[in-house]
Amino acid sequence: MTDCAVLTHELTRRFGDLTAVDSLSLRVPRGSVYGFLGPNGAGKSTTIRMLLGLIRPHGGHINVLDEPLERRGPPLERIGTLVESPSLYGHLTGRENLEVLRRLTRTPRGRVPEVLRVVGLLAPADRLVKTYSHGMRQRLGIALALLRDPELLILDEPTNGLDPAGIHEIRDLLRRLPETMGVTVFLSSHLLSEVEQVASHVGIIRKGRLVFEGELGDLYARTGEAITLGVPDPLAASRVLKRAGWRVHSLERECLQVVASGRADAALINAQLVEAGVQVYHLEAARPTLESIFLQLTGDAMGQEQAAPAPWNLTDAAAVRLGEEEMVR
Repeated sequence: MTDCAVLTHELTRRFGDLTAVDSLSLRVPRGSVYGFLGPNGAGKSTTIRMLLGLIRPHGGHINVLDEPLERRGPPLERIGTLVESPSLYGHLTGRENLEVLRRLTRTPRGRVPEVLRVVGLLAPADRLVKTYSHGMRQRLGIALALLRDPELLILDEPTNGLDPAGIHEIRDLLRRLPETMGVTVFLSSHLLSEVEQVASHVGIIRKGRLVFEGELGDLYARTGEAITLGVPDPLAASRVLKRAGWRVHSLERECLQVVASGRADAALINAQLVEAGVQVYHLEAARPTLESIFLQLTGDAMGQEQAAPAPWNLTDAAAVRLGEEEMVR
């Protein structure tokens, strides 16, 4: 048994002249919550459809739970899935919805109360589903996906349309699943702040190509600190800092952001600006958010277009070639 629940190598899928997924190589560790991220149209849903055997790749290989898909298809009995909103019977109770699937799949009867407990729906289990909130329906969908005790749970935008309370419920549930159920979670979502709070690993794609893969903590460590500056003359400040070799982003009026290797650089940046006669009325050092790193890697901020950077995979020493320029531009 390998240490990865999902392995892909040079995975490629085309639709006519469009290459939706381009030589994509993923490593999803067992027991992880793996956040699969990318702008709209990046190829996330196409990748998930290939992992589930719904469409065939035009190139490359897929291994799911040690099963090569080209031989026999995905081991669906070992995979749970929820793609956006679940299909539920509104005229049945939550428990009855689970019971329908349990009988069809000949799953042991004891699994129904177990998954209801895991998703926090034991108390309302005997209410009609049509009376459930959207968040409760999503949790019931996850319960259905967990019913057969899968080793891998694939979720595509599970928090779509949820209010903040519903998002909080799903977030807490996903964070607990690897420990309570022993399941690997593959999570595709556009809510980066939510992924940031639950994921142990992330893979980021742009235009079908991998631009980063690794542990979330390593991504932060590699990125460094974000130095936010308040200056009355941002153009003059930007010129000074760029001449000194810093990577500078314009955020909003009179506000710049500089990516530095650590907080000690804040004093140096301030000194360089003061020496050049540029006033600084605000300076703050903080770790970049996943959203800001995502925008830097994908070039998706303010409509920027970039050439796809080389993949950065922290499990492969040769792939740490992603330069600082690509990390901060």
